[in-house]
Amino acid sequence: MTRTWLLALAVSLVSHVAGAEEPLKLMAFNVLFRGSDDAASVKAIEAESPEVVCLTELTPHFVTAFEGALSKTYPHRAFVPQAGTWGVGFASKRPLTEVRTGPIAPSKIPAMEARVRFDGG
Repeated sequence: MTRTWLLALAVSLVSHVAGAEEPLKLMAFNVLFRGSDDAASVKAIEAESPEVVCLTELTPHFVTAFEGALSKTYPHRAFVPQAGTWGVGFASKRPLTEVRTGPIAPSKIPAMEARVRFDGG
């Protein structure tokens, strides 16, 4: 179910920015709450350098690692970390507005939605 949700999230993001005149790089990244290497995950995000990162399975521990390494690169963040698989978040190089979180029915898996400002739009 998480993979399907990630795909839907990525498609939704691309459809909303398809008219942008500049190239846009987005990344959906599953932190893998159990057994992940936070430093390696942070380096993978840093290496790709997307404009916006959509994070799932976002844990408080990963947030600490992310902010320690990438807070200057991604000054606009909306994180809802949780122990286990249900944490979500966005990190963006550009301003985030209208950030909303809520469950996806009927499973109650958390979802996050935000607008990203590009060239004043």
